[in-house]
Amino acid sequence: MVSADNLNIDVLELIFSFLSGNDLHSVALVSHSFYDGVLPRLYRTLRYTMRHGKKFPRPCSPFTAILNARNLAKFVHHVDICYVPSLTMQGTKQQYDPHFLKDCRNVLGLCQNLVSFTCIWNVLPSLLPGLEGLESIQDLRVYASELKPVQVESLLKIQNLHTVFLDHSSWAVMDVLPRWTQSLSATLNSLTLYNCLELNETVFGRALENLPNLLSLHVVGCPRIDYVTLFRLLSRTPLLENLSFTTFESSKALEPAPSLQYLRQLCIDTRYSVVASPVPTMLGDIFNHLKGSVSTLSSFKIRISEPQVVAGPTVIDHIVASHAYTLKRLAFINCNMKLESLTSICKSCVNLERLDVCIPNFKDPLTQARFIDALSRSRSLRILVDTDDHTAHGAHFVLRQADVEKIMKDVPQLTTVVSDNKRWTRRLNSGKKVTASMERIKTRSRTPTLWFTSTE
Repeated sequence: MVSADNLNIDVLELIFSFLSGNDLHSVALVSHSFYDGVLPRLYRTLRYTMRHGKKFPRPCSPFTAILNARNLAKFVHHVDICYVPSLTMQGTKQQYDPHFLKDCRNVLGLCQNLVSFTCIWNVLPSLLPGLEGLESIQDLRVYASELKPVQVESLLKIQNLHTVFLDHSSWAVMDVLPRWTQSLSATLNSLTLYNCLELNETVFGRALENLPNLLSLHVVGCPRIDYVTLFRLLSRTPLLENLSFTTFESSKALEPAPSLQYLRQLCIDTRYSVVASPVPTMLGDIFNHLKGSVSTLSSFKIRISEPQVVAGPTVIDHIVASHAYTLKRLAFINCNMKLESLTSICKSCVNLERLDVCIPNFKDPLTQARFIDALSRSRSLRILVDTDDHTAHGAHFVLRQADVEKIMKDVPQLTTVVSDNKRWTRRLNSGKKVTASMERIKTRSRTPTLWFTSTE
């Protein structure tokens, strides 16, 4: 007689790969064979978050468990450190728990099958020795603001990377970036430089020279690299598919646009200090500049630094005129939009599948009716995401089930609405009436994802 306990271990591993969270712990307690089958999934990712650090009075981490059973290290493929417990404050500097850092460093040295490493806390100098010599690692995301020249040499020993994400990197890291990219030229597909204040045109240009096969480039929050400089250097990455950058005020003139025929996703982060918003003019210059060199843009995101700014008709006209027939995803973050502009988008973008926009307050029936009418002009929209972060003072509007069902009823193609960490999914009851089922989106156990790299 065949029972679940008698199944081949490979079959059990495949079945348990669909489980997560507490389900994995429960399965491990069923039997010895279930325990063996769930181990690869249970220890595949080691993640330490603030919830772990605040929940237990003493640092109790998954790294300690691995050190107590070192044979489990072979199952670890991903390490995400989203929080580091601290002891005390020494003046203005925080002192992190040395025992936690030591355990983490020792475990990294044991994980010979490690594929990705993420550390968004400023403790990289303590953990770097554990990463040396790991040939399997492919994805690296680190906060590197305090790396010194000697420590940077250890960073250069990490080879065969496919993805590099450098957050708040020190001048020493930027100084060796050309050397590092030269050694990674055969494997690196994605490079993200986030809030790197020391990055300059010379270093950036030399780094891009080594990456002709780069597919994704994100240069966000780097004040010395304006969009004029960026476009001039993009001729060195002709295969680029994803591009993100920050626009600052610039008096430079745009040079002839490089060929970006493979570009699919464009993300623009706008920052400025002048009173009058230069966003419409700047966007017009960028889209006119890219006209002819980018023909198949499928995703466009824009984030405006001032929440009160409205994405007016001028901005929308530039988007629609250039890419109305190819866009499948549009996102407007931290900005409002006039309903006339929303109507224009839904009518013109015939292949639009997902729209991220601030949903207005439905307490006004007229506003609700006009918003839904604008959405109903689209025959392809399937996903609607509310980008309102509710940072304004006072009570904020909460989307109710009745509101969602009204939207889905009048927009027949719409299947999903996301708002306030809730996902509403279209359903049909026994009477063929449209209803919406709600599930909460769990975010506590995730590694924070920046808006320009998010694919959700």
